[in-house]
Amino acid sequence: MNKILKQTKEILSLKNVTKEMYEKLIEKIEFDSDKNIFIKFKFEKYSQS
Repeated sequence: MNKILKQTKEILSLKNVTKEMYEKLIEKIEFDSDKNIFIKFKFEKYSQS
C-alpha cells in the first residue's frame, strides 16, 4: 500500500510521471456533456470507509 501512496503523490506532484504509472493507478477516465472529467482510480475501494 505504501508503494501506491508514493506513486500517487508523485503523480499528483506532476514530476517524473510515466505512462506506466498512470496505467497502474487509473482505471478509467470519463467525460460528461458539460465537459466535466471523472477519474476512477483502481484503489478507490481501499480508501472508502
